[in-house]
Amino acid sequence: MALEVLPEELPVISAQLGANCASLTSVLSTAAASLMPVSYGIDSVGLWVHNTLTGFNPRFFGATEPGIANMLPAADCLVQIGNDYAAADATGGAAVDARAAHLAAM
Repeated sequence: MALEVLPEELPVISAQLGANCASLTSVLSTAAASLMPVSYGIDSVGLWVHNTLTGFNPRFFGATEPGIANMLPAADCLVQIGNDYAAADATGGAAVDARAAHLAAM
């Protein structure tokens, strides 16, 4: 399987990841407030809504926060990976150093 890498595109992708991370963080911060509803009273519907949304919060953010936490470190790695790839390619190298090995597995 062939892999074509365009090192000059990696900084562009890095900038896009940074912008996406900022947007996603803003959206999730807004969503967090609505996922912590105030209990509307002791009626069954109000309690059900409160319990359902409160129970959804940890599942939702538990799944999204690790991905967001990796976006900026991954974006930072892409610029260096592009530089390393271009240098290795120019010298006829067959391998590029592992720059993102520190990122957490998801």
